[in-house]
Amino acid sequence: MNATGECEALIEAVLALSRVGRRDIENEVFDPRELLENLSRSLALEGEVRFVGEGWTDFDMPTSAFRQAFQNLITNGFKFNDLPEKIVTVECRRRDETHVEMSVTDEGIGIEPAYHGKIFEVFQRLNPRENYEGTGIGLAIVKKAVDFLNGELTLESELGKGSRFIVVLPIERTS
Repeated sequence: MNATGECEALIEAVLALSRVGRRDIENEVFDPRELLENLSRSLALEGEVRFVGEGWTDFDMPTSAFRQAFQNLITNGFKFNDLPEKIVTVECRRRDETHVEMSVTDEGIGIEPAYHGKIFEVFQRLNPRENYEGTGIGLAIVKKAVDFLNGELTLESELGKGSRFIVVLPIERTS
C-alpha cells in the first residue's frame, strides 16, 4: 500500500473508532448468529468461519457496535494467520439467564502474553506493516464497541498458537 492509501486507511479507521456508539443508540432485537453469518459472507474471506455452540439467542442491543466488534475480530483471525487453510471459529454459550459468552478463535500467529493489554490501545501494532497491513486501530474499536455494549473483553493467546478473544455480553443492553 502506498503512503496515500495508508493515510486514507488511517483516516477511515479513526472515523470508525469515533463512530462507535454514535450510529445506533437505539436497541434492536436481532439474531447474532444470522447477523454474523451474513457478515462473514459479505467480507468474502479467504477461509472458513465456523459457528458453534448452543447459546445462540436473540439479543436486544445496538447492532452496529456489535457488528463492528465481531467484524474486526473475525477479519483479524484471517489477516494474522499464515496457514494455507484458515479457519476462524465463533462460539456462543449461555453463561446465565442474562449473559452470553461469545468467542472468536483462530489458529493464527498468536500474541505474546506481555502484549495482551497493550493491543487494545489505539495505534498499537505488534507486527511490521510489510508483514501485515493495518492501522493499529482495529482492536481499539473492538474494545470501545464491547464497552459500549456493557460487555467484557478478554484474550487468551500465545505466540505461534493462535488467539481466542472472549466477549461476555448482556442479552439485553441496560443503558
